[in-house]
Amino acid sequence: MTGFLWMVSLLGIIDVLGHVTKLSVFVQIVNSLPWEQIEAMEHMLDTTARLRDQLTKAELTESDFPTLQPVIPELLTGHLHGVKLHFMGCNTTDPKAALTKAFKRLLSWLEKFESGMRTRLLNDIPLAFKHMAKCLDLRRLARAELHSDDVEQPALCWLADWIRTEGRLSLPDSDILWQQHLTVRTRLVARAGELKGTRSEWFPEDRTLSGTVMMKELFTSEALYKDVPDWMYLFELCVTHTSNEAVVESMGNVIDKHASPTRGLLPENYAREAFIHWNGPPLPRADKLLVAALNHHFAGDGPQDWNFVNKVQRGDKLKFKHVSKVIDRVRSQPSRLPFMEDPTSTAPVPVEVTGVEGGDATGILQDCGADAPDGPTHEEQGTWAVEEVRKYRFNKRTRRDEWHIKWKGWGERHNTWEPLANLTCPSIKETAISLKRAAGHTHIIDDDSSSTHSSDSSDE
Repeated sequence: MTGFLWMVSLLGIIDVLGHVTKLSVFVQIVNSLPWEQIEAMEHMLDTTARLRDQLTKAELTESDFPTLQPVIPELLTGHLHGVKLHFMGCNTTDPKAALTKAFKRLLSWLEKFESGMRTRLLNDIPLAFKHMAKCLDLRRLARAELHSDDVEQPALCWLADWIRTEGRLSLPDSDILWQQHLTVRTRLVARAGELKGTRSEWFPEDRTLSGTVMMKELFTSEALYKDVPDWMYLFELCVTHTSNEAVVESMGNVIDKHASPTRGLLPENYAREAFIHWNGPPLPRADKLLVAALNHHFAGDGPQDWNFVNKVQRGDKLKFKHVSKVIDRVRSQPSRLPFMEDPTSTAPVPVEVTGVEGGDATGILQDCGADAPDGPTHEEQGTWAVEEVRKYRFNKRTRRDEWHIKWKGWGERHNTWEPLANLTCPSIKETAISLKRAAGHTHIIDDDSSSTHSSDSSDE
């Protein structure tokens, strides 16, 4: 014979572990996001609370106890699958009284199990993930009935402060982020309405669906990400802190794109490469980033202080080479995150110099100031207007005369040293020659070399 208490407890535990199995399968989905896993854990704890309530009232449902509930009528006869059960430890031979005691025993075990689950699951979740779950779960944001300003706004503000403090990154005021959050939320609800009733992969009615599919559309659909760049930046930063497969696998793509057999990318630099790759436009378009980095490295104030040129010298000719094959490759690719691009960059963009051996040189040209429009608009014509010729020097390294030029429409940090060959306007050229003669020099060296951004260390 089989013990009554033991059999009832076993069947009840099988049902409880069936719910745990569903949770385990979900949290092992490599594409699930942390806030989706938190939701699954909370759902599991809600389920255990419901199971406790049913055991307390002795009113089990087949959906929650699919193994135990169907056999209760037979247990009340003292049998299970035709086998007579013994009542050792029940202090009664009445099956109904024994079943009540078995329920109490199972309830005691379930309470301990729930306490352990709560400690091991929710208490160990990083605080940042808990706040992300409150305001960045796209499935919740797409369902108007789940919206809660009192929950989402404090969580969003906490994340913004966390990124500013821990990440030392710049974010706008939290009120701006909140307004963009409301915009994203409205768009997701509208998109969910469009897809309702269709066989959409990301329709949020299914609580087990991974939000990665929705996230892909968020990053690629202009209708969703347009005019909310700050919220998208915050969302992206939070996503890259997760173990989501879609994020982790892209790390390999980052390494593959940025490394090369001749570069030797070190593991300690992987994270830095990924940060730049994920949080900005392609480097050839990131003029502000590159200018700031070069200025910082050379402790200078503009291109004239960058103490390098990319060339080989053959007699009096300069032949420029490509910066790198990696830069050439990514220059032709569109930004992975179009909303991160800065089309209003104020840094001068080099333009092709004609008449130079090699045909791929870059440099700065100019035209007469009287006929040229101001600033960046003139850049489209391939020439820049000279505002003033500041001073003269003889560059010992290149063995040529150079003049310090202030460009019209550009700040002082964009001033450059130019040879006479680059000063095509007759009046500007005459001013430059007069400036040299005033310095006590009469011989003019006028070659056909392209401009170079030399350092002041070559000054006479």
